[in-house]
Amino acid sequence: NQAAVTIQYASGSASIGSLDGQADQLAQISYDGPAQLAPQQSYSVRGGLGRLMIRSAGSHGGFRFFGNNADGHTDLPLNLTVQEGGSTSQLDLSKLRVTSLSLETGASTTTLTVPASGVTSAQIKGGAATIDVEVPQGTAAQIQYEGGLSTLNVDQARFPSAGNQLYRSADYDSATNKVDLTIQAGVATVNVK
Repeated sequence: NQAAVTIQYASGSASIGSLDGQADQLAQISYDGPAQLAPQQSYSVRGGLGRLMIRSAGSHGGFRFFGNNADGHTDLPLNLTVQEGGSTSQLDLSKLRVTSLSLETGASTTTLTVPASGVTSAQIKGGAATIDVEVPQGTAAQIQYEGGLSTLNVDQARFPSAGNQLYRSADYDSATNKVDLTIQAGVATVNVK
C-alpha cells in the first residue's frame, strides 16, 4: 500500500516516470547499455511497504513506476530517492503520488517535473549541475534556496519572493496540491518555473 524506491546510477542517461495503464505492476525497467553495467535490483515487502533498490554503474534507459487510475494518476504513495552522478536525466513525476523526494546530483543535467497532485516534500542537492524544475499548473510551491556559487532563476510571477531566498505561491497555505522544495546547490544553475 506504499513504496520506498531508491535509484542509484553513476553515469549515462535515464528517464523516470509513470507506467500507463498497468495497474498491477510496481515498476518496469528498460535498459540498452553495456551488459556489465545493467541495473541490479532488490525488492522486499514488509508491513505493507514495498522497498525497491535499483543500482547501476551506468544507465541508458528508463524507470517507470506504478499503474494509473482512471484519471491517469497513481494512488500509491511513494518515497523516492534518486542518486545520480555524471548523467543526463529526465524525471517526470507529474502523474505519481510522491510524498517524499530526495534528488542528489553530481555533474549532471537534470529536468524534474514535480507531482501535480497531493502534498510533496522535496529536497534537491546538486553539485556542478544544471537543474530545471517544472511545477505543473494548478500545483502550488514553496521554494527554499540554500545555495553556494549558484545561479537561481525562479518564475516570480508564479512564486513571488517571501523573504531571504524563499519563494512561495500566493495560495500555498490553502492549496490541496503543493510541493515544499528545498534546493541545496554548489556551483549549479537552477531554474524553477
